[in-house]
Amino acid sequence: MGADYRGHAESILNRIMMNMGLLPYCLLVLSMFLAWWNTGFKVKNVKVPLWCCTLILAVCSALFVGAISLLAVLWLALFSVLLYFYKFSHRYLPDLLVFAGLLGLSFLLASHYLPGFEYYSVFDEYWFGQSVFSTTLHIHFDRGFLGTLIFCALAEPIKSKKAWMTALKRASWAPLMLMLLFFIADYIWLGPDLKWNSKVFYYLIVSLFFVAVAEEAFFRLLLQRQIETWFGGRDTESVYVAIVATALLFTLWHLGDRIVVEMTIVFFLAGLFYAYVYGRSRSIELAILAHFSVNAIHLIFYTYPGLEM
Repeated sequence: MGADYRGHAESILNRIMMNMGLLPYCLLVLSMFLAWWNTGFKVKNVKVPLWCCTLILAVCSALFVGAISLLAVLWLALFSVLLYFYKFSHRYLPDLLVFAGLLGLSFLLASHYLPGFEYYSVFDEYWFGQSVFSTTLHIHFDRGFLGTLIFCALAEPIKSKKAWMTALKRASWAPLMLMLLFFIADYIWLGPDLKWNSKVFYYLIVSLFFVAVAEEAFFRLLLQRQIETWFGGRDTESVYVAIVATALLFTLWHLGDRIVVEMTIVFFLAGLFYAYVYGRSRSIELAILAHFSVNAIHLIFYTYPGLEM
């Protein structure tokens, strides 16, 4: 009887700890929403964004559940300091040095090269429809923190209806570009494979908050903006130079050492699509929606991860 009771108690405790493992990632998502709503409180006439508090709680909870180590906290603190200096120009550190440090640390965090981070496994070795190989779904705190902090610190959310209508009008070619992207992808790389189940739903949630937000925050708010600045600001020429440049960098980022012509074309067109939406609309929300739309359409309607090359 006592052994059964202990076994039941241990089972409940294990379930609680598994659910606790999601807490740091939920706090990251909450930070994004708080930053978008621009909520905060005042301390001696200084407004403190509420997302700062939830982001700190996310790091503390990640440390508690074992998602990160103390070494990882140092990496995250260094990234936070560099981003602060980047946003608020500092006389003791050259802007180019700060930006270079941010790029290097962003690449290491997003690529999971820095020690001290663990991932949360949603599922492993799952076959989506007729995919030629199985895939896994892991949530990584390093990439999640990277995207969340850049989004919270640098995003300029659209609030008014008029601003939304202006942004949509400026990116009016986006639906046509999306159709063209999948027309080409279907012709040279993907194959039809309609599917929907609980695994697809989980994948879409993670794709939205820990892929689309993270990558768009980095490529648009940090990289694309900076390239525009280097080429003269937000005039038409600078905007389109930045669109093409970030599309090329997006392609290189995703290809890695897999230089396949068909994949290169599709990744470049996708990067061009996301960069165009942001460059024209100046809305990070629309860029995230564009990225998420491509990921969702690919997963639900086509073979995933893709046809074997």
